[in-house]
Amino acid sequence: MPTAATAARFRACRCGGRAADPRNCRHQPKTRQQIKAHESRCQGRRRHRTAYQCDALAIPRISPARCNFVMSLKNVLRTGLNRMGFDVVRLHRSPKRTLLGLAGLDIGTVIDVGANQGQFARLISGFFPRAQLYCFEPLDEPFCQLSAWAQTQNGRVHCLQLALGDQEGEAEMHLHERHTPSSSLLASTTTTHRLFPQTQAERMTRIRVSTLDRAFEDALDPMPREILLKLDVQGFEDRVLRGGTRVLSQCRAVVLEASLDQLYEGQADFLGLAQFLREVGFTYAGNLDQNYGDDGRVMSLDAVFVS
Repeated sequence: MPTAATAARFRACRCGGRAADPRNCRHQPKTRQQIKAHESRCQGRRRHRTAYQCDALAIPRISPARCNFVMSLKNVLRTGLNRMGFDVVRLHRSPKRTLLGLAGLDIGTVIDVGANQGQFARLISGFFPRAQLYCFEPLDEPFCQLSAWAQTQNGRVHCLQLALGDQEGEAEMHLHERHTPSSSLLASTTTTHRLFPQTQAERMTRIRVSTLDRAFEDALDPMPREILLKLDVQGFEDRVLRGGTRVLSQCRAVVLEASLDQLYEGQADFLGLAQFLREVGFTYAGNLDQNYGDDGRVMSLDAVFVS
């Protein structure tokens, strides 16, 4: 009669056994002498995951020729896709699947500053379907679309028609009529108009501005943890951070868009943002995404910082 430990080891082997009960399998050693002889025969054979997996249960090995053929086929397919401008990556390693580790956090609240129509909010809801979302968007048209989506989310998405910065009041915003996501409290540069011609159709609109700390003055303490802060404010990131140090101290992670090209007058500098976040306890964890110019340089990035 094999011991419980022997049976457990047999069931844990790579093949899984041919019988539900190892005592009914003719390949399972039954006595101590048989076990000892079996271990001696199987010693040093790499294909045995345990001492109790014998030749009759070993998984067939793939021949070297077949293995080389499969690898060659993979290389041919990848090379062909690369020449067409595509690449193949394993999804379980892709930042779009892992969020650079954020997907494994227990996020209870997402603060989305610069929500536009809710593009990021919809994406992040797939990772954290029970999280509370607070979405800030100052412009009328995208705010209406954001609010319409929020009404379908069973009360867990809260929309605020505000811009955020480092002081309260009103301000003139540069509204890009043909591409509202690029609208900013800062004036666009000639580089922006050259690279993105759709930003040339512009008009000024008056909006309300507050600070992150002021917006959550009474709501921060009861807010479900952990907190993820996302910023997409077209060069205004440093002002938002300066106006939200109290909220920032309670955040587990920050995702922000930063431009490396000079797209806005007086825009925040990525190295300056990284230094500011480092001083308040955050570590740079990589980029969720990057946008490239025609010459291959990185123009902007979505950076992740964790505390």
